[in-house]
Amino acid sequence: MKRGLTMLLGGMAAALPAGCAKPPPEGQVLAQVNGTDITRRDLAVETQEAGGDGMPPMDLLGKVVDRTLLANAARDDGIDRTPEYLAAVRRNREQLLADMYVQRMGRAIPAPGPADIADYIARHPQAFGRRAMIDFRRIDVARTPATESALRGAPDFDAAVGQLASVGAKTSVSAGTLDTGAVPADVATALEQARGGRLAIIPSGSSLVAYAIGGYRPIPLSGADASAAAARSLTLERLARAVDDRLREARERSTIRFQPGLAPATPAGGSPS
Repeated sequence: MKRGLTMLLGGMAAALPAGCAKPPPEGQVLAQVNGTDITRRDLAVETQEAGGDGMPPMDLLGKVVDRTLLANAARDDGIDRTPEYLAAVRRNREQLLADMYVQRMGRAIPAPGPADIADYIARHPQAFGRRAMIDFRRIDVARTPATESALRGAPDFDAAVGQLASVGAKTSVSAGTLDTGAVPADVATALEQARGGRLAIIPSGSSLVAYAIGGYRPIPLSGADASAAAARSLTLERLARAVDDRLREARERSTIRFQPGLAPATPAGGSPS
């Protein structure tokens, strides 16, 4: 009898996985870290955040595992209970919710029709038929009566730098290249008109920006490419207005209080980034 019981228990032990190990993850669970599931949805979010950088799914999964291990170590050290962590979690959570809400609003924006697209192209010639790459030199300076007078009285860029120095203005001088299709229409128009050698002087809040134009290389956009670009820009423009309207409604229904001196001069814009 004792020998039979021993054989039975031995057979049961042989049927169990070594060390009573749990079966490997399956189905929606791709991996486990100390009992924490990493799912297909987790990997899908990781893939989306990676922005299509071509990393293989197994490498991305390994990245999630590594992050989970470090996060567990951080919890062991009590980082998840610090004020800095809790503030960052709140900020990230609210930013994620806001971003997803704007994305949902974007999906509700109707696609622009052919007439809307044609009108948009006609209203933004510097982004389409007259689009160009411009080489420039630029001066940034605080906007005061003295600096504005110095800039507007200067015949060229070097003279403007000298006249600003003579009135004690602190300036920042830079150079670069820009696409007229990537700047506001009024800025693109001013730059185009400055090709004759005079400065393009553009107010920007409490600053003045002055451009001197060097090379000017036309890169017109037309046909199907122009229509697609106009449709994207018009959709973003409409989304920005919708977000601004939603923010205005929310402000009107909400009680918002600031410490003295901390209220913004104007409400933050709602344009999507």
